[in-house]
Amino acid sequence: MKPKMYCRIRVAGFSLLEVLVASVILTVIGIPMFATLSTGRRGTERIIEESVAAYIGSGLVEKLGRIPYSNLPELPDEVADFDLSEAFDERSFAPFIEPYPAGYLRSVSIQKVSKSTRDPLASDNSRWGELKMIRVRVSWKPDYLKGKSERTLVFQTLVTNDREPW
Repeated sequence: MKPKMYCRIRVAGFSLLEVLVASVILTVIGIPMFATLSTGRRGTERIIEESVAAYIGSGLVEKLGRIPYSNLPELPDEVADFDLSEAFDERSFAPFIEPYPAGYLRSVSIQKVSKSTRDPLASDNSRWGELKMIRVRVSWKPDYLKGKSERTLVFQTLVTNDREPW
């Protein structure tokens, strides 16, 4: 009698059920991961836009703050930065001309805050001479909000006519 030979054929691969289960697991893990990446991208866009606004706003405040008190005109209402040339003479205004990205708007106001008096009861008395406040407002419509709202950063500094060392 001849022994019976059993031949086993092994087939390597995945069944349809295994492929479906793997797809569901990858989907459940993948969707939150892509949402996290999208949120991170929007956060990065926001930081970049705010950094640009901070750079162009603080730069203008610093340049205006270096002008002597007597040469600073009073601008009680906000004036767009491209209209500042009317308040300054051409030579002193030249350093303010700088390009910055489209979509940003800078406006400037310069107000007298106090005056130097010897009356301690005066509400606008200042021990450090007369003061003018320079305020620069930078506004823009962020790309990450699809232009639905406006963001604003405000920068301020004080300039005095006091020449005495503290």
